[in-house]
Amino acid sequence: MHHGDNQYGRDILNGESVDFSNLEKRAEFNTFLGQNVWNTQNPYDEWNRLTDCEKDFFRSNPLHLYNAKANRSEAVRAAWKRFKSCNTPNNNPMHNTIGDAYRHAYFAALNTHNMGYTNAKTLGDAHECDTPSNRLDEKKMDLHNNAWGYHYGTTFSVIVENQFFKTFMNAYKNGQIKVIQLCN
Repeated sequence: MHHGDNQYGRDILNGESVDFSNLEKRAEFNTFLGQNVWNTQNPYDEWNRLTDCEKDFFRSNPLHLYNAKANRSEAVRAAWKRFKSCNTPNNNPMHNTIGDAYRHAYFAALNTHNMGYTNAKTLGDAHECDTPSNRLDEKKMDLHNNAWGYHYGTTFSVIVENQFFKTFMNAYKNGQIKVIQLCN
């Protein structure tokens, strides 16, 4: 979101930039994030699908919101592009499969690149904070693949999806990526 000119938020705020050196504008932006971005009464709104830990992260780190949303969209798009033909007994190629692992790792790598390791890891952990005890294997898988993505994000100065895919597949073949459900 930083454009190199101390202006943030241009895309979120309908083309208007916010200069965060002005504390009044910073408070206005935080209110904007907390009150107006999401419809908290709508069960289908993205805000309501976040864990409480993720909500806390974005309340404390509002500048990471835009990148995280864009990175999520890119990771979902790339995972579906690469693994939509993964056939599973539950007919969900993005649940506990290589597609799910790819989405998590790519999202983690993009977040690390955009917001740094500490914030990316905090957000990744926040996503898994409310995992029920009967899904702990899924949580372990996701956290493991996130960690692989964080490492990738700190290793490469530019993240290009084609190169990420090649490196990810090599890691998968070498047993460095965890999945629960194999594709048929």
